[in-house]
Amino acid sequence: MTIKFLDSKRISLLEADRSLVQGFAGGNTPNPSGTGSAAGGGGAAELGSTPTGNVGGAGGDGLSSSITGSAVTRAGGGGGGGRVGSGSGGSGGGGAGGANDGSGNSGTSATVNGSGGGGAALSGNGGSGSDGIVIIRFITSGNGYSQAGGSVTTSGSYTIISWTSTSGTRTFTPTSTFDVEYLIIAGGGSGASYYWAGGGGAGGYLTDTGKEVTAQAYTIVVGAGGATQSTANTNGNNGSNSSALGLTSIGGGGGADDNGTGNNGGSGGGAGGGGGGVRGEGTSTDTTPTNVQAGSRLEETDTRKIYYRDDVDFKELDGNEATNYRSASWYEQLSGETP
Repeated sequence: MTIKFLDSKRISLLEADRSLVQGFAGGNTPNPSGTGSAAGGGGAAELGSTPTGNVGGAGGDGLSSSITGSAVTRAGGGGGGGRVGSGSGGSGGGGAGGANDGSGNSGTSATVNGSGGGGAALSGNGGSGSDGIVIIRFITSGNGYSQAGGSVTTSGSYTIISWTSTSGTRTFTPTSTFDVEYLIIAGGGSGASYYWAGGGGAGGYLTDTGKEVTAQAYTIVVGAGGATQSTANTNGNNGSNSSALGLTSIGGGGGADDNGTGNNGGSGGGAGGGGGGVRGEGTSTDTTPTNVQAGSRLEETDTRKIYYRDDVDFKELDGNEATNYRSASWYEQLSGETP
């Protein structure tokens, strides 16, 4: 996601960047389902799946990133518990759901971060979500820094710093102004316990290039995965947020127990089985800039649409005084007139 400030009143971005998506909703369960199986949690790349017959729904897939120099898929949703078969975890480390008396498996941790745990079946526990991760990459030459709590590697002309610990001092302190690439993933949610339980949602997933940093100390926070849920008839636990460089990824939502509603999060938890369960929703944020002057113009570089920052003197297309534009909001310019 890149917003370019061309001058004091002109801004450009891609239409796709108007809404910053951190993750996707969990799957629903039909009403009535008649299956006794639960849905998968949402992943960074797609929705969690609805159960099929007596088989729990799969977790949504995660996203691949090569920020470390090699492609790694992270932040998959947890699979839902099923009466006969378990829902598979989404690619990127989502935990599989339980089947029959099986317990939901934990979301994969360590090398694959931010994934949701699997939902339980019958008397099982919900699987835990995995911890998040923060990674920053930048050109080595000419860019000085200090850091605490991270692991430093290089790939070609780049320095890469990865933070995986959820405790201790974690900072990144550039000695000058330069651009970085980042990947910030929150902790994944855990699956719900007991009966037919939904899978946990993946942690929020934020990544971009060209992020300017300045000579200051940035605090790095790595969110923990949602803990194993062992209390009967209880939703899974949400993962914790991760943050860096002024950006925050939201922890994944816990999966729903039985016929309940999955928790909201970076990616939402899956719905419980039994009929009529409701998925948890993922996180999406409007990134239209707010701290700009009235009369500023925003251009979508891919669609060529042009928006102006609202003001009481703007006119409707027919020349009448505007009555339906709120102060300090954006609207699309249709008439060609300038504010």
